[in-house]
Amino acid sequence: MLVVHLNGRCCDMKKILQIAKKHKLKIIEDAAQCFGAKYNNKYTGTFGLAGAFSLHPMKILNVPGDGGFLTTNSKKIYNNVMLLRDHGRIKTENKEIRKCYGFNSRLDNIHAAIALIKLKKFFKWVNLRRDLAKNYSKKLEGLKFVKLPVYNKNNFFDTYNSYVLKVKKRDQLKKFLKKKGIEVFSHLEKGVHLEKNLIKKKNHLPNTEKIGREVISLPIYPELTQKNQNYIIKQIYNFYERQ
Repeated sequence: MLVVHLNGRCCDMKKILQIAKKHKLKIIEDAAQCFGAKYNNKYTGTFGLAGAFSLHPMKILNVPGDGGFLTTNSKKIYNNVMLLRDHGRIKTENKEIRKCYGFNSRLDNIHAAIALIKLKKFFKWVNLRRDLAKNYSKKLEGLKFVKLPVYNKNNFFDTYNSYVLKVKKRDQLKKFLKKKGIEVFSHLEKGVHLEKNLIKKKNHLPNTEKIGREVISLPIYPELTQKNQNYIIKQIYNFYERQ
């Protein structure tokens, strides 16, 4: 079972682990957006056989270019990954042996060093993100056309890779905010089932398509000042007050 954690929030792993146990399934976690997030005080990437993380510049822990890493307690998975990341080869002092086909997926030393330096400040930055998310939720609560993220604070520790709303008139709001100098994103606006070059069989997924028309990600990063965040919130109010 491939479990995908999104937006800095761990999935409800209690239910997922119950399903996996019932059907005798193994779990692999896509935790690209959720480094540092926890469920019941347990980190993403530690629930299954392996967890995959991204160091892309838009992730919380990031490097200047593409990169990533994997967590596992399985020696077999570790050895296979070490082969696959380096063209399927093993190097010794005297020779090089190719055991299988592989890829060029090595994280270079400079990017690894940058990630290690940033790791020391990681939870300081996460706490700043959490404060920003709390301020968004407090000040946007009750706005008629905006649905806030629903979080269970008792069991989850969220790192807020993104702060995602569901809103009415999403595309018009995006254009309005852009004119006001505010950059927002709608990463999930098109489901994979709508990609004609990838999917041969036509599928109708109404809930996916509805969410795709509504989601919008607001700016959230440690350097965002309270003054600038309040400006963003004010402009969202200004837009909906005109509707």
